[in-house]
Amino acid sequence: MAFATARTAQFDYDPDIGSVKEEPKTFQANDQGVMRIDTDFFPVRQIEEVNVTVEKATQLTRGQLSGGEDLLPDESVLEILSITQGDTTYIQGADFIFLRNHISWQLSGQEPAGGSQYEVTYRYRKQLTLDYDEYGFNLNKQLADGGNVVDNTLVTIDYQWYRPRIDLIVLDRLGQIKRIKGQAFHQFPTAPKAPAHHLALAQVTQSWLSNQAPDIENLAVRAVSMSQLEQMQNQIGDLYQLLAIERLRNDANSQDPASKYGVFVDPFIDDDMRDAGIAQTAAIVDGELVLPLSADIAELPVPNEGLLTLPFELEDVLEQPKQTGSMKINPYQAVEPIPATITLTPSLDHWTQTQRNWTSPITRRFTRGGGWARRTTQSTQTQVVSRTTRSAEFLRRRWVTFSLSGFGGGEALQRVVFDGIAVTPEEI
Repeated sequence: MAFATARTAQFDYDPDIGSVKEEPKTFQANDQGVMRIDTDFFPVRQIEEVNVTVEKATQLTRGQLSGGEDLLPDESVLEILSITQGDTTYIQGADFIFLRNHISWQLSGQEPAGGSQYEVTYRYRKQLTLDYDEYGFNLNKQLADGGNVVDNTLVTIDYQWYRPRIDLIVLDRLGQIKRIKGQAFHQFPTAPKAPAHHLALAQVTQSWLSNQAPDIENLAVRAVSMSQLEQMQNQIGDLYQLLAIERLRNDANSQDPASKYGVFVDPFIDDDMRDAGIAQTAAIVDGELVLPLSADIAELPVPNEGLLTLPFELEDVLEQPKQTGSMKINPYQAVEPIPATITLTPSLDHWTQTQRNWTSPITRRFTRGGGWARRTTQSTQTQVVSRTTRSAEFLRRRWVTFSLSGFGGGEALQRVVFDGIAVTPEEI
């Protein structure tokens, strides 16, 4: 099946959503009182709940009923750390008990006077609403209601995330481009198999990150050009030739060099193939059979003065009878001050102006048939006769800003002129 032009296909954005409940983290703030918390799975679609342990101190008013109860202002209170009024500290279990999110004064110990205020420090679980990104969120230790998230306590997160998936793009027997969704996994998803009578075109790996495009692997059948086939054929021929040469070399080195069909082979690697019963008058050197060389080593006496050389006379080979001098170019350090730096914005301006000229309409007459059946038709066409490019005679109007810098201490501007026009600068 062949198509005259390229075809496009669009598919719905339908990632598989994973849900995580009560993912545990331990809160440990940095020096700025902030902790970066990254979720175990990403990219994050939505942070549903963030529950933390908060420590808070607040003022309560004692009820008028002696031995009664005072309700704490927050829910899900875990424990009461302290209750004080002035210099008096009330002891839990002796003066009060914590009961149903209330402070109960039913014990026979001390209690604040009715209508008086006292300070309570307690810890409770609080659900937060935070701004998040694809990987997690930042959690501040200081909360807006005056409480502080307790260090080294449990933070639980409920969130949804996009699960990675590998989709398969196929072409069915009717020429329709379809997508076969893969099975989403927490990590390392697998690609689906192409069904029968379907041609696999591409494999799309979806990570669902906003700053990362899907990884597309082309699985379509590719046609190889004739030039590439010819080049491959030449490479195969060269490979066979090198293999044949290597086999011949190995055979000559390893096989029995005895007479085979009247041919004797000796690779001249060592003396293994030589007749040990006959005195040999030749030597094998670097794979060649050459005449032997006999050498005598004679040591020259070394004189006490140093090296032993032939008689010689010193001769000047390179000579420089001249010498260089020096002089101060600017002995008084009289230099011009460094000029100021001027920056134009924009410094260059490029534009193109197009002017079209139309010629008069050209009418052509076409005649077909003959005799009384002759027909005459007229048509009008517009043709491009010529195109000309030249430099513009006048500049267009354009706002240009400039900045001056690089003045020394005590220097003051007397006047600023731009293209013959005096302007008033502004100091920045």
